[in-house]
Amino acid sequence: MGTGELEPGSNPATTASSALAATHRAGAASQVPRKKVVLNEHGATAKIRNPWLVLLFVVITLGIYYLFWYYFVNREMADYGEANGVDIGHSPGMSVVAITIGSFIIVPPFVSIFHTGKRMRLTRRVAGRPGGSAGLFFLLSIIPFVSLFAGAYLQSQLNGAWERLPAARF
Repeated sequence: MGTGELEPGSNPATTASSALAATHRAGAASQVPRKKVVLNEHGATAKIRNPWLVLLFVVITLGIYYLFWYYFVNREMADYGEANGVDIGHSPGMSVVAITIGSFIIVPPFVSIFHTGKRMRLTRRVAGRPGGSAGLFFLLSIIPFVSLFAGAYLQSQLNGAWERLPAARF
């Protein structure tokens, strides 16, 4: 049979709806949400994380997840800044040390949290997405119980910046 010809006994309406359904399935598969985006030519990537899952994992792990997450988001922002010739930070490890061991001195966690908020705002600006409040992140981070939502806020703001970047190949 040639192109465009129907098989004997087939219904043209059924054949057309099957083709439309196959096209819809193919289109839906191509619109799978991106999980990682490319930050620079060296292959550094950033994750697009669900902000509410960040909150959930922080609660489930009693805050341990927050330390790892805090390191990774600061690393992602530093890599993005390096790729764009902007100083967005260089030492995510020191940021984590400041909020853990530095808390014995009292001041370092506040400085680290404030600078992380500023990095988030600068990251959004470099990505062409103005917005994000360093002050709001700082405030959310220092108020007991409300601080659980600070990570979700920061992640949602970073997701807005990362959405403009090309998807990473897995």
